[in-house]
Amino acid sequence: MIDPILEKKKTNLFIILAGIFITNALVAEMIGVKIFSGEGALGLQPANLSILGFTMDFNLTAGAIIWPVVFVTTDLINEYFGKPGVKRISYLTAGLIAYSFLVIFLTMELPPADWWLDANNQDADGNYFNIQYAFDKIFGQGLRIIVGSLVAFLVGQLVDVFVFKNFVRSRALNICGSALRAQHWFLNLSTASLFCSLPFTVCFQINKFLPSVSPITFINSWLPFYLRP
Repeated sequence: MIDPILEKKKTNLFIILAGIFITNALVAEMIGVKIFSGEGALGLQPANLSILGFTMDFNLTAGAIIWPVVFVTTDLINEYFGKPGVKRISYLTAGLIAYSFLVIFLTMELPPADWWLDANNQDADGNYFNIQYAFDKIFGQGLRIIVGSLVAFLVGQLVDVFVFKNFVRSRALNICGSALRAQHWFLNLSTASLFCSLPFTVCFQINKFLPSVSPITFINSWLPFYLRP
């Protein structure tokens, strides 16, 4: 017979992890339309790398900043609730993302109020500004890649589960080990993942030299005590 107290704790834990997972995934999709300069964020000059005749810089999607949180949460859910838990929350999140973009599309089709257009018809320098065009331009970018984004999201989650199950056997590797491997795969999908993998690299080094104070170690060592009857 399952202890009701333990069952309640597991339910509360899943709700918290699911909330963190869904929130970060949705926010990443929303802010992902902005592309920022990785070099500029670090105060560096553009890399101007010449690759196959193209000049490339480290221009990244803003969503890459918080995607590592999604991967870490995925591994926590995977460890304590298994593959079914990860699949359940991944499919739910994909559905909510699709719903969010449907709502955005319908909102873009709504006719703007005249006073709203007049109240926001100038920028800070006094130049003419069409806020309806800006609204559609910003939110409409995500609509063009929604299918690819959802497919990449689901594939990334399933690969992360596979990596966790087949390669992360020892608890000494900790949750960060699986997240690093997932990020290495995701690196091949997008240049943005280069930026994503940095926090995991730092986390892994902290975990190796300072296991008693590492945030990932703390979370992973605290949860089993929380789930005790």
